[in-house]
Amino acid sequence: MSSSEREEKLIARIKEWTASSFIGDDCAVLPGWGLVSSDNLIEGTHFRLDWTDLVSLGWKACAVNLSDIAAMGGMPRYMTISLALPPYIGESELRQFYLGFTDCAGRYRTRIAGGDLTRGDRFMIAVTVMGDLHSAGVMRRSGARPGDVVFVSGSFGDSGCALSLISRQGFELAQSGEPPPSLGYGSLPLSLFRPGSPSSQLLSRHFRPIPRLETGWSVVSATGGLGSLMDSSDGLGDCLVQIARASSVGMEIDLEAVPISSAVGQYSRQWQHDPLAFAFYGGEDYELVGTMAPALFEKVQEVDPDSAPLTAIGRVVDFSGEGRQAVRFLENGKPSSRLGGFADMKNCFQHFGG
Repeated sequence: MSSSEREEKLIARIKEWTASSFIGDDCAVLPGWGLVSSDNLIEGTHFRLDWTDLVSLGWKACAVNLSDIAAMGGMPRYMTISLALPPYIGESELRQFYLGFTDCAGRYRTRIAGGDLTRGDRFMIAVTVMGDLHSAGVMRRSGARPGDVVFVSGSFGDSGCALSLISRQGFELAQSGEPPPSLGYGSLPLSLFRPGSPSSQLLSRHFRPIPRLETGWSVVSATGGLGSLMDSSDGLGDCLVQIARASSVGMEIDLEAVPISSAVGQYSRQWQHDPLAFAFYGGEDYELVGTMAPALFEKVQEVDPDSAPLTAIGRVVDFSGEGRQAVRFLENGKPSSRLGGFADMKNCFQHFGG
């Protein structure tokens, strides 16, 4: 059994133990109230302090939670932050973290409503976000229907490519035995952050992701909640499989239509790596992935909600009985063997690896 399968079974058990009907989407939809979601970031699992500065970590801790609200087509209102602080995180470091967190929250009109502090062996961040439902409806993972367009916002693979760049740079520095003359975030060479450079674009997407709140809100406005939606925290492949399973449908994805930035393409060529592997399995792009009827997709395209354009990458089909191969890949309109021919959650981020 793969890690992703173990996680799914564990979540199913928790739903059984708690008898909860709210578990299963990016947020819980509370009747008569709104949206609520919680997320954890743990040092050594989700971030490394030698690779990131605390201002950027604060921004990301806020943004990834706001992205859950975006994935339901809602708007955030309040957040709580609970932290476990190791001895090496003092008041000065904590202030830097909160500067980044409140900067992100303020840009999306979200207020900090409290939290908790405790001691720990490593830095741990637990955030709860609360938000409003759109009056037109809510987007769930289970809303995909045969004939729907499969769409995405923005581009994919940037964050995963950035992580590979960081890892490769760290290895090269270790091999050389000499630190660079100037450093950027953590122990990274400042040259990687040169404004306008491909590396800077990738690192910005990784360290300071943008929650697609305006996009999610506009999608719900145009569709009235008819369709499905999710954010790509664990990769495009994970999103597609999750939506297909929740909706009991299949998908056919045109690999040539998946939007990939020029920076990902450049580094992929340099490393002789398939850029689509970053897109489907890199994770942490925090773009939106969803489905809707073709007529509604045309309507949303006319709205042009913000700087994250929507791209059609495939269609929903009725072959839910084929299990793991529910999300098939196509090239030139024909079945493709690239990346194994179908989306496989074994290649996505493993929360319970080992």
